[in-house]
This record gives sequence, C-alpha cells and structure tokens, in this order.
Amino acid sequence: MTSAAVPLQPLPAARYPQRASDRAAPAWRTALRRLQAHARRGGASALPSDVACEVDRTRAAMLGAGRAGLAEAAADLRTRLRACDLTAAAGGEALGLAAAAMQSTLGFVPYDTQVRAAWLMLDGALVEMATGEGKTLAAALAAAAAALAGVPVHVLTANDYLVARDRDAMAPLFGALGLRSASVVAPMSREARALAYRSDIVYVTGREIVFDYLKDHMALGGERDPREMRQLSGPGHENPSLFPW
Repeated sequence: MTSAAVPLQPLPAARYPQRASDRAAPAWRTALRRLQAHARRGGASALPSDVACEVDRTRAAMLGAGRAGLAEAAADLRTRLRACDLTAAAGGEALGLAAAAMQSTLGFVPYDTQVRAAWLMLDGALVEMATGEGKTLAAALAAAAAALAGVPVHVLTANDYLVARDRDAMAPLFGALGLRSASVVAPMSREARALAYRSDIVYVTGREIVFDYLKDHMALGGERDPREMRQLSGPGHENPSLFPW
C-alpha cells in the first residue's frame, strides 16, 4: 500500500459542497507535484500510535455491545463529531466503531492494512492498494467514519455492477451505525436519483455523478453559489436539484 497526502480545503456550509472556480490558484498544481514525488518514493504511512490505540480500545469495547449498543454508541458519536473535527482521537474512535460494526454485521475482522488505508483517506491522502488488500472494506470503513462526522460521502467505483454489489454488501454495516446508504446506477429515474443522493453514503460511478452534476447546472441555469443551489433544490421549485445542496 502506498499513499500521498493532498491538502484539503475546509468544507463550505452547503450540504454537498462544490469547489469554487479559481483557475489562478496554484494549490492543486503544488499538490500534484507533491503527489508525484511521494509516489516515486513509494512510501506507506503507518497508523499513528494514538489513532491505533483509540481504534483498538473502541473496537474491543463495542464487540459485545450488540446491535442496540452499536446504534446507541453511533448516535452519541455523531453528536460529538458534529461539534469537533475528525481529530486523531475522534477519528480513531469512529474507525474503531466502524470496525466493530463490520465484524458484528458482516463477520469480517478488518486487517491493520485496511484500517490504516481508511485513516489515510480520512486524513486527506490518496491510497493505492494491491489486489487482494481489501479496497472495498477499507473504503467502507472510511466512508462510515466520515459520514458519522456529517461529511457527505460519495464512493466512486468503475461500473454499475460494482456500485450495486459493494453498496448491497456494505449496507448492513452502515445500517448498524444509523447511516443511510444508496447506489446510483444508469437505469434510475431522476426522482430515484434525487432520493439516493440524499443518503449519507452514495455508491456511484464517476460517469453517472459527473453527468448528474452537469444536468443540475443546466436545470438551474449554470454555475451558482452552493447556498443558492441549496435553496433552489428545496420543495416546490420548478427545477429541483438532484443533489441536496
């Protein structure tokens, strides 16, 4: 497994944030150069000791809690995470809870490599995993932890078959944590897509999400401020947005 950190900007107030157009900003060119340099070195980042301790502590405490205990702990954690950032302690607790839910609902015990990959993604890094290292499980752990913190999550994959397969396979994990998940595939109607995009975690292909985003902009008359798009997508508007801005 290799990783490379990419600087992330704070999320704006909108439900599904969009990046403001700023062609003059050099930040992404700088991030790309760092990514390329790190990739050439091929370094893999270890899980910080404080995060690892919190993951292990939370997972051990929650394994015998049952579904009701998991749901109660998830509700409490969601409230606390919305008042703070995904710090090492909070992120470790979220990953530990997700790992316990994965073991309880799916029977999978996440490997250290998968937990490390999930943390790196939460920390804003790009992670490359070899075949068989468990990309589906690592992505689900990161998605669950981020969604618990109130971050709208899209899990992008290669085709509609994998979208439906991975979402259906991970749905028990997300459900045990009180998170709503959905998949968006080609045959879906606009109404079904709008409902799916309002879930905490959405599995979708890059092709589908790009075209849905472009269709939203056309329906709403071009690029708008995210807060304005959120208002326009509300009930009663003549061109409701697919995305819950």
